Amino acid sequence: MNIRPATVVPLLAVLAIAGCTSSSSSTAKAKTSAPVTTSGTETLTAVAAGAAAAANLNNNSSNAPLTFPEGVWTGPVAVTVKPFTLPGNGGNGAATVTLDTPAGNATVHHSANEAPGASNPNEPPPATWSKAGKTCYFVTTFSKGTVTFESGTGKFAGATSPAAGTYLVTAQGYAPLSKGKTTCGFTTTGKVEDNGAQVKFVASFPIKVKGTASEDAVISGHLRP
Repeated sequence: MNIRPATVVPLLAVLAIAGCTSSSSSTAKAKTSAPVTTSGTETLTAVAAGAAAAANLNNNSSNAPLTFPEGVWTGPVAVTVKPFTLPGNGGNGAATVTLDTPAGNATVHHSANEAPGASNPNEPPPATWSKAGKTCYFVTTFSKGTVTFESGTGKFAGATSPAAGTYLVTAQGYAPLSKGKTTCGFTTTGKVEDNGAQVKFVASFPIKVKGTASEDAVISGHLRP
């Protein structure tokens, strides 16, 4: 049949009005950020073995930094630094150093309570020696003491440390007895051999790290077509 224009116009008008006046209720979720604080023990471990360790041990400078293939941070901030360098400070005493990481920098203060040469940082560290033929084996503590987190950037920004932690630097290896010598010691042996050499650094301290966590915020409203 034929529908006249006069009939079509009122029909379209009715549909338009119905669409404008109808509505539906809806609920949506949006992500928001809320501040959080994570507490725990931050631990930094670095180990050099073989030729890398022997290079550290055969360096005669008392202020030379220790170099490692990597330094691994675990705890509230987990990150790996490759390579890792531990700044030297002459053995005894206290110092403030900044450690760089891809997650941000951490500034810490350390103070030795047992270090090479109780009164002279240039003296060899105390060690336990054993002898087999003309080869001398040693295990030694280079330095140990307290370490405190002071400030940081990146993921360490705004972090605090409620108390001091500890650090320890140890080494082991073997070296040939020098010609004409009969007693093992750092002044009576030659260069440390690559095989079996190891230098290990471990530091840990309590820390509170600031961050944010995502939350779902519920948004209710009416949707109109």
